[in-house]
Amino acid sequence: MSGLSTPPGPLTLGRRPRRRWLSTTVILAVCVAVITAGVIAYSEIQAAGSAHHYPSPPPEWTTFLGAWSQVANAFAPFSNGSWSVHFAEGVAADEPWSPPAELWVLYGLQSWADCEQQLTGVSTLTFWNASEYPASQSSNDFTSGAAPLWTFIFNGSGTLTFVASWFQGGIILNAALNSTSSCLEFDIFSGTAYNWVDPAHELDSNAVAAEILQEDQYLSQNPVGDGNLVPMPVPPESGVALYFPGRELLPSTIAGGALWTVAYMTCGLPGSYGATSLFTGYLLNSTAISTAHSYQWISGPIACTDAEYFDSFNRTEVIGAPSGPGEYFEWRTSLSFMTSAVPPTWSLATLTTSQFGLELASPAPLSSSLPGAGELCGPGSRNLSSCPAPASGWYGVLLAPNGSWLDSYPTSPNGTSWSVDGVQVESGDLIAFVGSGGYPTTDTFGITSGIEPVVEGGDYLVGP
Repeated sequence: MSGLSTPPGPLTLGRRPRRRWLSTTVILAVCVAVITAGVIAYSEIQAAGSAHHYPSPPPEWTTFLGAWSQVANAFAPFSNGSWSVHFAEGVAADEPWSPPAELWVLYGLQSWADCEQQLTGVSTLTFWNASEYPASQSSNDFTSGAAPLWTFIFNGSGTLTFVASWFQGGIILNAALNSTSSCLEFDIFSGTAYNWVDPAHELDSNAVAAEILQEDQYLSQNPVGDGNLVPMPVPPESGVALYFPGRELLPSTIAGGALWTVAYMTCGLPGSYGATSLFTGYLLNSTAISTAHSYQWISGPIACTDAEYFDSFNRTEVIGAPSGPGEYFEWRTSLSFMTSAVPPTWSLATLTTSQFGLELASPAPLSSSLPGAGELCGPGSRNLSSCPAPASGWYGVLLAPNGSWLDSYPTSPNGTSWSVDGVQVESGDLIAFVGSGGYPTTDTFGITSGIEPVVEGGDYLVGP
């Protein structure tokens, strides 16, 4: 049975019905016969002409091919042939988990926030309370290559672009996007055929996990480089595994194609926010099991944040600066905000000067900060005309949209305090640079902050 309707929320197919998610953005409901999906203990695959046996998954977890098989079958009435799979991701964790905002840093906060509003329900691309995640502490959590949650982006000939998730044996329609959706500007929703996933020829995630475990054991005896790699977690050690049989979603730029990427980290687990976590993404051939130690990986720190602000610095004409020596530059703020926290801890309306500082940076040496002077216009100042340039160094001034003084930074040379703590910052406010003069055009003036929440933004003083 198939048909079109506008439901109050996405359709969940399969057993173990879960919470109903309300949505006004899903424009198509997939109405098919309910599939009774038993617990899948996907313990072997055929590869290179022989059978390979792998650890069985925890209850109600499955591997990449097990999840895709059920999703593809559920949506088969709409495929108009075969499916093109643009993106796939699974997540395994041994504690409650939710997607940290840092994973979308390469996509831009405002753009991703617009897309995320078109998605609904539990998926690796939507934001939801970590308590929804079915954590397990089975000894096979990571060695099985399985997960309780797999998300796919796919379409057929002339169909909408579907976002659907396999979640503990049920199938959730997260979105049905038409060609005008802003989500399609991102390569994981569109991309090119080179980066698509081909389940018919991909190794399953259990084979990939077995390769990584073998490599971990090898590297423990034969360390290379700085040894700064995150190995496969061993429960009850806290850990998260992100599985990507193609283009990945990490703070890096691996294209995908014929690669499996599996990343291990702790971001998104309780207690991880506001800290820095090391992550390692192992890169493996997606169609053949390696017989040699020729693995590749990406590794580095990741800021665990679930809230980020971005301030677009829009240069304006400086009005009211005092006459005399010195340099004055001014920008109008335009703020955007994204949070993966449910419920949110911060919002667009809660940004204040206590959450960030200002910084003048030079590209040589790499991203070095240039000394700041103590501000010369504090409480009681009227506007920028009350702010003389320092004899050396620089300071910043926050002004209301009409140019009236709100705050200055820093209060002392190389300090980290504002004149008035906790002044609210809104789009349309002005940020002014006041300096002694002679700064190169490659220097940048902008915002510096801690990890939680992250506040970013800035611009060249004069322009490159």
